[in-house]
Amino acid sequence: LLSDRDWIYELQTHNVKPDCMDLYVENYSKYADLISQRRDLKELVGSWIVGVGDQDQCLHLWRYAKGFAGADETAKILRSDKVRSG
Repeated sequence: LLSDRDWIYELQTHNVKPDCMDLYVENYSKYADLISQRRDLKELVGSWIVGVGDQDQCLHLWRYAKGFAGADETAKILRSDKVRSG
């Protein structure tokens, strides 16, 4: 996580099998939409599919409010969320 005062940024790197890329993008989009409905959690700043180099990777940059406490709170909420975990 990278910190900037009251904001914490998380850079996620996901390796995806090339033949599963379309399905991955579709499912991650649904996940990001669910998270965006919960404004109190985290915000997706940007997503990228690597075009040069490791072309089986996707990158996602998330922003958390309230520093490390907000990131911890968000992780706790997501672990117990019935929609996400069920």
